Amino acid sequence: YPQVQDFLERFHLALPVIQAPMAGADNNALAIKVAALGGMGSRGMGYTKPDLMKEAILQLKKETPVFQINLFLPPILLPNYLTDELNEKIQHLYHYLTPYYQKLGLDNPPFVFVDIHELFKQQLQIAIDLKVPCLSFVFRLPEKEIIASCDQSG
Repeated sequence: YPQVQDFLERFHLALPVIQAPMAGADNNALAIKVAALGGMGSRGMGYTKPDLMKEAILQLKKETPVFQINLFLPPILLPNYLTDELNEKIQHLYHYLTPYYQKLGLDNPPFVFVDIHELFKQQLQIAIDLKVPCLSFVFRLPEKEIIASCDQSG
């Protein structure tokens, strides 16, 4: 399999093993350990806030020259009915939980609608700026502009 050999050589891997990126379930320690054993460690960063993503990548870069970051590619367009439906569900949940928060002496629940397109844009820029060695995407294929940006940054 020449493609496998090319991949191993490109990333200086001893083993044809790529740790699955598992957003919310993986961590830097696991990715670093996989890399130390000769495979490619991975981080699923689809849920990660930009500042925490940057911090994690900087730590990975200190510990290993090879790792991959996986990002969620949001739908090209998010239909208004989904946004409206989601906001309605958030309002119901907020209304339901508020009395419990008050009973416990806590501030009201901090529900915030996240603009997934803006989050992805920030995450992608961090990955490009920090020259992540390997970047993968899930849920759909990236646009040609995204591939070109990644290629230009190396």
